[in-house]
Amino acid sequence: MKPDRRSFFKILGGFGLISIVPSSIFARSQSITPAAVKTAAQRVSAVSPNNNLLLQDVTYENILQQIHKPFPHSKTEKLNILHFSDIHGDQANLSRILAFRNKYAAYLNDSLHTGDNHYMQWSDGFDFWKNLKGTENILNCVGNHDAAVDRTKKEGWWAAGKLNVYHRFFEPFISNWKVKQPEEAAQKGYNYYYKDYSKQGIRLIVLDGMFYDATQNTWLHTVLDSARKASLQVLIASHFPTAASTGNKNCIFDSFNAPHKDWEADWTGYGLLDEKVPEAVKNFMEHDGVFICYLCGHTHSDLFRTLSAYPHQLMICAPNAGHPKFASCFSQNRVEGTRSQDLFNIFSIDSSLKYLNVTRIGCNYDLMGRHQGTILYNYADHEIIYQN
Repeated sequence: MKPDRRSFFKILGGFGLISIVPSSIFARSQSITPAAVKTAAQRVSAVSPNNNLLLQDVTYENILQQIHKPFPHSKTEKLNILHFSDIHGDQANLSRILAFRNKYAAYLNDSLHTGDNHYMQWSDGFDFWKNLKGTENILNCVGNHDAAVDRTKKEGWWAAGKLNVYHRFFEPFISNWKVKQPEEAAQKGYNYYYKDYSKQGIRLIVLDGMFYDATQNTWLHTVLDSARKASLQVLIASHFPTAASTGNKNCIFDSFNAPHKDWEADWTGYGLLDEKVPEAVKNFMEHDGVFICYLCGHTHSDLFRTLSAYPHQLMICAPNAGHPKFASCFSQNRVEGTRSQDLFNIFSIDSSLKYLNVTRIGCNYDLMGRHQGTILYNYADHEIIYQN
């Protein structure tokens, strides 16, 4: 009898050493039953903090020290952001991310979640987030599940409305974020904002991909123009991938053969961000503005690639931080109680040298057995310098 290689790799995955996944993991996240949500409190006590490998792994201290340390010959401080996405109601994993952030706060400037807060839809509520101390300081944005009321109908994905979305996800927290909002944001449900990191010379712009309209587009052009005049480089975050793209086989942080591609089907607002966004960025760059990249989520898999129609615009998508019990993961196999339970990135930028670095925290092998440790990218020359 031939040995079952798949079983062998599954055993390795159980130890958090490698990530090969059975085909059943590719089931759509909508097939998960609500019973999974009811066990969230038990999972919090069972896996955090006593079994939190994020806090027990002493190598992270050295990693964060190196990330924080300035590059030789650099003229600016680095901007270091903890980036996670698609938590999907997983209170246990969220509490572990918060514990990691708190332990290594000295090395981090901010933390950012790029949407899909809800487990599935509006009726799931947001208590899992509000019940944890420290979430009020996490920058957030709107995902498709965050406005969904009836997912069986196309219009049901937007049915909560942007004003209700604002009152749930932004109003209780945004005063802690030190961001700039458009006028009348609370009255009109403008779920977008920007934040300047003056020491690093960077402006982070966070967009609302669910309710992108002419008003938001005009605001984006204005904010990009003011960033250019202030010599601020620009980083744009949203839940959705920005535009159509092609897999990058030469990058360890790109799931070039991920099977779930529905998000790239059209420009409806469900799958891709509005096409006006890369056009606005193109105009910004043509007038000597410096664009760093897009930070996104939604795909439940790693993407690290330039846009097909805009080869000088880099897009980086983070996989789902929520455990597969809550949201299927299409690029890694995740086993609770091991290193692979957690999945998020530390994103670091040096605006002087125009280097960006992505470092994986938690599950660091993909479905093809590739190690995902760190990648260094030159966003001026649009090339990978190093990856491991």
